[in-house]
Amino acid sequence: MLRKHWYIGIFILILSSCDYFSTPKNDPPQEPIDTFPESSEVKAPLFDTCKTVSLENLQTCFATTFSSHISNYLKDKTVVVQEHLHDTVWMQILINNTGKISLENLILSDSIQHRIPEINSWLQESIIALPEVKPAYVRNQPTSTRYKLPVILKIN
Repeated sequence: MLRKHWYIGIFILILSSCDYFSTPKNDPPQEPIDTFPESSEVKAPLFDTCKTVSLENLQTCFATTFSSHISNYLKDKTVVVQEHLHDTVWMQILINNTGKISLENLILSDSIQHRIPEINSWLQESIIALPEVKPAYVRNQPTSTRYKLPVILKIN
């Protein structure tokens, strides 16, 4: 009787360890979105001022237009500080698949927050005042994109 159970145990072990009962997967390998090659399949978000720019320079045009808009917006603000200020604020923005831009996060030092308490609201307002942007495209489909862009504050 004991010998009979031993054979059954070995038989079950052999069956459970083989791939005879699994179905083969024919799914193509999924390529992560952040590894798409730069090509005509991937297009950066687009401001109207960048429509005539070559495909290779769209990303640069977007960043330049964004930075100049934020800079021009902040130039109109009056800031009084006791000492010189030279620091960087990082803006994390999201451009959704309809082209709506939103400020997700601000990364700034306590020093900036203390010296310029209005900086958060000013940067939020500058994002709202941005000109219309068309979303990024991947394989001819609009897609959401995140950016982390620096804003350099230099006050003398």
